[in-house]
Amino acid sequence: MGNPQHLDKFITDSGKKKGYLANRLGVTRQTFSKKVQDPSSFTNLQTEILCAELNITKLSDRQKIFCE
Repeated sequence: MGNPQHLDKFITDSGKKKGYLANRLGVTRQTFSKKVQDPSSFTNLQTEILCAELNITKLSDRQKIFCE
């Protein structure tokens, strides 16, 4: 299922808009919002892009967001 609260914190801390992040991932803002509620639904490529955009570098953070 992943941890949407942990992902939301990274999004908020980054200062980037959800619309911008959705565009970078190639999805609509609505689809992005749904995926944020279930971070495990991001594809591997989307996860890589999102981690780069949000500067998520620690494996433990990635696991908290996308795997738990």
